[in-house]
Amino acid sequence: MKDKKFRELINQVLHEQEERSRMAEILGKKGFYSVNNDDVPFNPNREINYRNITELNLSGREIESLSSEIGLLTGIRELDISDNIIRSLPREMGWLTELRKFAIYENDLTDLPLEIANLKKLKALDLGENLLRAFPSVICELESLEMLHMSGNTFSKVPEDIGCLKNLHYLNLCRCGITELPTEIGALTKLVTLDLSGNPIARLPDEMSKLKYLRSLRLDWGGMGEFPEVLHHLPNFENFYISHKRVKKPMLDDPTWHYIR
Repeated sequence: MKDKKFRELINQVLHEQEERSRMAEILGKKGFYSVNNDDVPFNPNREINYRNITELNLSGREIESLSSEIGLLTGIRELDISDNIIRSLPREMGWLTELRKFAIYENDLTDLPLEIANLKKLKALDLGENLLRAFPSVICELESLEMLHMSGNTFSKVPEDIGCLKNLHYLNLCRCGITELPTEIGALTKLVTLDLSGNPIARLPDEMSKLKYLRSLRLDWGGMGEFPEVLHHLPNFENFYISHKRVKKPMLDDPTWHYIR
């Protein structure tokens, strides 16, 4: 996307957000919006103070690529570019060091730039339903991550460095073609929810017995034959879901997403 078009898009989105906020205030009913764009004329050429933007939703706008000017959003904390046709992210994404939530669900990404490792404050990352053929190793450098959604990609192997994500509470790896988990999965000791459904996993590593806070596990029964023994050693384990269905659901729909700040 060219810089000029990107600026026009940002202007349009900001105008829409401001109109919704203005009407919500007038109506006195948060969440109920009635927009009349004639009240405040839209100016596509107004000057943008990128640094003051903290939330931006660019989902569902048929975006094919992002301008390098995305890197000017240095104060952004929540960014949603889901449901587009983006194939790659610019290196300037690494400048968004205040980012807490990043939704890239349902695009055409095949990899991530190494500069993503600079997002040290990132807590929630939704990469579901992309075209990743390998688990991007740079994700394992995001040690503040609490939620990671990777469903619907096509990598069969989870890297050993997954164990570096020690703050993960929620991990969704459903329908990725994974055949086995690394023993390092046992290092995710804060994990509460793990979704492995839609993967032909034959056994769970014994190291999963270290997941003392794990409460919910989704799994295809596949070739396991019997209830996984390792689950008997989890003191807080409550829910075991056996799934044979393919369910597409972005992480933004999970209630936990909205509690992250």
